[in-house]
Amino acid sequence: MLNSMGNKLPHLHVVAWETTRKCTLNCIHCRASAGGSRPGGELSTEEGFRLIDGIAKFAKPMIILTGGEPMTRPDIYELASYATSKGLRVVMAPCGHLLNAESMEKIKSSGIKALSISLDGADASTHDAFRGSPGAFEKSLAGIRCARESGMHFQINTTVSRLNVDQLPQILDLAEKIGAAAVDFFFLVPTGRGKELDAELLPTSEYEKALLWIAEERSRRRIRVKTTCAPHFARISHGIGGTSAPEGGCLAGGGFVFVSHRGILQPCGFLDIPCGDLRKADFDFGKLYLESGVFRTLREPDLYEGRCSVCEFRMVCGGCRARAYAASGDILASDPTCSHVPRASLNTDQIGETSRNELILRLQKGIPLERRPFHAMAKELGMEEDQIISFITKSFSKGDARRIGGIFDGRKLGYSTTLCAASPLPEMEEGFIRHVRSLHGVTHCYERGWPAELKQGLPGSPGGSNYPKLWFTFGAPAENFKDEFAKIEEMNRGGLLLNLPTQRMFKTDVIFDLKQLKKNGPSNGKTEVHKAAKQEHRVFSENEKSAIRLLQGNMPVKSDFYADPAARLGIGADELLEMLRGWRDSGVLKRIGLLLNHLNVGFKANGMCVWNVSEEKIEEKGRTLAGYPAITHCYQRAMDDRFPFNLYAMIHAGSWNDLYSVFSTISKENDLEGGQLFCSIRELKKTSMSYFI
Repeated sequence: MLNSMGNKLPHLHVVAWETTRKCTLNCIHCRASAGGSRPGGELSTEEGFRLIDGIAKFAKPMIILTGGEPMTRPDIYELASYATSKGLRVVMAPCGHLLNAESMEKIKSSGIKALSISLDGADASTHDAFRGSPGAFEKSLAGIRCARESGMHFQINTTVSRLNVDQLPQILDLAEKIGAAAVDFFFLVPTGRGKELDAELLPTSEYEKALLWIAEERSRRRIRVKTTCAPHFARISHGIGGTSAPEGGCLAGGGFVFVSHRGILQPCGFLDIPCGDLRKADFDFGKLYLESGVFRTLREPDLYEGRCSVCEFRMVCGGCRARAYAASGDILASDPTCSHVPRASLNTDQIGETSRNELILRLQKGIPLERRPFHAMAKELGMEEDQIISFITKSFSKGDARRIGGIFDGRKLGYSTTLCAASPLPEMEEGFIRHVRSLHGVTHCYERGWPAELKQGLPGSPGGSNYPKLWFTFGAPAENFKDEFAKIEEMNRGGLLLNLPTQRMFKTDVIFDLKQLKKNGPSNGKTEVHKAAKQEHRVFSENEKSAIRLLQGNMPVKSDFYADPAARLGIGADELLEMLRGWRDSGVLKRIGLLLNHLNVGFKANGMCVWNVSEEKIEEKGRTLAGYPAITHCYQRAMDDRFPFNLYAMIHAGSWNDLYSVFSTISKENDLEGGQLFCSIRELKKTSMSYFI
């Protein structure tokens, strides 16, 4: 059978069925955001049989029973036995905690041929931090021992991120020691709870380095070594002389299908795009697999965009479609983790440095609310529309851009926010940091202090042993804010925790001007002062909430920019634009814009400056500070006796020395004495706020 471009349809190799979203763990990277309760809508036993019948009628792929924790489903062995009787090879992906002699006997009797069990660290502290459960490491090892003693074939799955990349050799050693048949390295895709782990994604250079190491280990180890969500492994393997057919190409929607707990087909578990409802299709699996428009698109690499469109490896690699979608909102865009430069080049004119800076600034300040916004911008800047679209796509591929989409005023949506500064007790620090990072309402989290690159004892360096080292922003619906904040306080019993709400805002929108990277002086820009007012917001309809949820993610970068999100909302693009203009005029929507990865574009250092300013002078000082391009945020915040400061400014600069120079210059030029500079020496979390989740 051929697809629309005359290519042979790929054989269906694997179906992964998310049998449940109930789980015994609370993993920080879980694509399903699984938890302790069973959500409604799961396929029943009878519907599970119909799903299996539909798969077996169409093909004979391997079926993976996954979750959540599939072993929490009472009928899991009945379903496995039925799939086995239909000629399907059945494997299961349990957490390992429920494996014992009794359950292993049931697993083997039901026809399950193999297990995959996750180990995300070579030691308990790393694995348990990933899994959000103390003792998870030892429980997993105990389950693995039961599997091995029963003679069951099993493999180890490891999710690779900054948290554990240094432990990969030890994890591989451990897998060999405990008798695993294989190790599958899954490279983190920021979906589900994984959206909160932007700071833990491997940089492009480290991603490439890790894949090269895996390819080399694969050639010398007796244990089988594989990768998942790392299609570039095919290119890497080829580059070091691999002779067997390379693994790693993206099979999403072509060779691999994911079935959700509610019977919705998806290209893969990390690509949350519905491609057909089995219940509505009378469980005709084959019909949905063959006719889904998304599946058909993914099977045609010639449709890929950006660097992937001209890459000589696109037929064997193609980039991770889920990672491309997470980064850009477009399943056909380039994979942002790939560092390979194709031999062919995109047929677009280069943009000069001056035009590049103007474009970056314009994209940050706001994308026009028009059907073809990039065409309008091109006329304004003297460019071509295709140049701008290509530039944005490349920015995501290089990691220069984090997101393009809606930027909302949380206060108008009924949310309260605050800045927190904390110093947990030493014995509670690791657990408290892990807890804070896991909170949905925490969008930014940093360890702040004084970097080794700066001379010790300079004016402004934090003093004392109890200054706040952990800084984070926290937001929640206004009606729940006090209760949610109380939970954070409870987790930090005995430690310092400062609640520093805003009283006046002098500057809030983060716009990085590359031309101003080394300029310390104030600009002539107008600044406005907003006092923190009583929380006022209107009620949003469910359709409006759906639109906000969609637009606060990544929007596909295309000529008709608003058509795709409008279609996903079931409305016309003009109707969506009318809604957005209304939100803009009422202050709900600040802008539709591009958010930069400031570290990638040259702003390598940032820090929070604090001063104590009298009430009669603070507005004057705040207005002046807001005019400095290096200052991205400036607020008056509530003063605490334990931390006697009320004027806060966030500075971004090219280096630690530049950062200190800006702080020193600002302090001197504005007669601000006794200030302190808290440098962001470790980024623990950075993401955008997600509303109405």
